[in-house]
Amino acid sequence: MGLSFRRHDDGTTTGTNMETGFTFTSADRDEVERVLRENAGWTYTPPPPPLPLGHHRFALEHDAFGMSVRDADGLEDRYARLRARPPHGCVPEGWGDSFALLCERPGDTLLAAVTDTVEEIRRENGLVMTGLGIEKPDEWMGRDRDGHCGKILAQLILQAAHRARACGYPADDLVHLLRTALRPE
Repeated sequence: MGLSFRRHDDGTTTGTNMETGFTFTSADRDEVERVLRENAGWTYTPPPPPLPLGHHRFALEHDAFGMSVRDADGLEDRYARLRARPPHGCVPEGWGDSFALLCERPGDTLLAAVTDTVEEIRRENGLVMTGLGIEKPDEWMGRDRDGHCGKILAQLILQAAHRARACGYPADDLVHLLRTALRPE
């Protein structure tokens, strides 16, 4: 079963339950999603309220990449410390084999908020977060630097940092690559 949503030029959104053929259109996209989920027999959870200006909502994940948390040197203790005292604005969340924090943090940009949080977690707990929990970051691109596009960028940078460390590359090599790639033509 699947639900399909289409945004129209007039600002309305049409949703269709692909299994039943039920269709609903409204100017309120959240209402369209609610009605379709109810039609499908699913629970609808409304989106969280908007954050104050200068605050950003994101998840941070630490994935042990197939290694048992018990086998990883001190990882279980670091998770316990982080659960007991998460950074201000973050709530611990279990994501299967991964440890995650759901955060609402201040920052001039999404990337700044993520960076400050990653830095605080590393300083206080000795744990380097490995991503934002985005499984397929290559599926979408856009220009909203503090929205989904910014989250994809942060995910890819954290993945690159984790892999660089695993491959033995120093931070300077990663920074040099980024500066070279971002240099104006």
